[in-house]
Amino acid sequence: MSSTSHMALPHRQPMHPLIRTCADSFLGVCGVLTVYSMISLTLYNRRQRTLWIEKELETLKQAELAIANGTATTEQQELVKKEKIGEIIKQKREEDKAQKPWAKAKRFLFEKLNMEDSGAAPALAVESADQQSVTEAVQAKQALDAASAKTGAPLPGQLDVLAENAEQAAKTKTKGWTSWLTGR
Repeated sequence: MSSTSHMALPHRQPMHPLIRTCADSFLGVCGVLTVYSMISLTLYNRRQRTLWIEKELETLKQAELAIANGTATTEQQELVKKEKIGEIIKQKREEDKAQKPWAKAKRFLFEKLNMEDSGAAPALAVESADQQSVTEAVQAKQALDAASAKTGAPLPGQLDVLAENAEQAAKTKTKGWTSWLTGR
């Protein structure tokens, strides 16, 4: 028996890397099949969900039509009633969500940005604001020209104004790392 096991040793050792290679290949194939199965099932579930939603919407439309015609069954009446209750609950949740502090803070912070992006301000207000800003700019320019004519000094250029603004910003005392948040 010892001679048989002694003779089998040279045949067994070359098989270990071969077995390991086959096992690794098998694991790779299993991994690829797993990923393919997950993707396939996900896409299938999405298609089925879309079909189910379309079917339910069609059933709801038929129920609403039957109620409008006066030929609705009790199931159709219950379906429409539950849909109305669902809409009421959804509106209530949105109202509750809008009253939460986080929603209030977001609305406060981003309200001006949304109005500027969407152009929600009335056209008359925009025109009057533009007219006011234009007239104010013209008046400021005339006052600046009049002041420079009296003093005889030339008007500062863009670089001079930029340097002056930078100097003023450097002179102002910084309050801390939270000052940008609080606006103080």
